Amino acid sequence: RRRLTWLIGFIALVIAIVLAIFFGYQWTQSRYYVGMSPQGHVAIYQGVQQCIGPIGLSHLYQDSDVKVDDLPAYDKQQVEQTINADNLQAAKTIVEQLSDAGRQ
Repeated sequence: RRRLTWLIGFIALVIAIVLAIFFGYQWTQSRYYVGMSPQGHVAIYQGVQQCIGPIGLSHLYQDSDVKVDDLPAYDKQQVEQTINADNLQAAKTIVEQLSDAGRQ
């Protein structure tokens, strides 16, 4: 009887951990931010700017033609530090605004 109780408790714990990881990852993938791509361009990333050990919780979603070095100093600093966006459309709007700033 004790073994069965332990086994049920252990299985419930494993299921709870798996569900927490699954829903936590799903939540991170509903977030976007604007940052600098490895090529030095303004880019949209999907996820959050965190790592759990060696596992990154974001990935490059969309690169742009806007070079970070072409931006005014303040905008350049903001992109290097990353700019959070409420959703994908907001991230695209930020990139458009930065593109306009880079042309001035």
